[in-house]
Amino acid sequence: NVVQAHVAADRYLENLKNPNRAFYVADGGKMTGQKFVATFLECIHSTPNLPPHLSSLPSAIPPMPVSLFYSIAYFVEFLGWLTCWKYGHLRFFQITLSAVRHAVCTCWLDIDAARQHLGYQPISTREALQAISAQLALP
Repeated sequence: NVVQAHVAADRYLENLKNPNRAFYVADGGKMTGQKFVATFLECIHSTPNLPPHLSSLPSAIPPMPVSLFYSIAYFVEFLGWLTCWKYGHLRFFQITLSAVRHAVCTCWLDIDAARQHLGYQPISTREALQAISAQLALP
């Protein structure tokens, strides 16, 4: 979708004298993070001949409460704060409260302007994941 949108934007900008316009690019559907992971795992498991490191992924991940993610993030940030005096600002733990906030929030982008002005027609997330899964399969 991103490549398709960039090509469409390039064609659109060639005809403009004032190209100061921004467009949201997405697949046009509404999908939460948990639904994305479930769709990804479903596509992976429906693809034959995957390498062992991909075929060994779980077929589903049980839903977990957001409060658990926040608790883990608070704890990890606290550990980072405790160790920063010895190691400077180097973080050994990459999960932060900000990262958890972004991962658990749900937002959707309106892509109508990209459709109208650029002629952008996205493919669904499921179609993209199936195509990627097929590319990962062993010959």
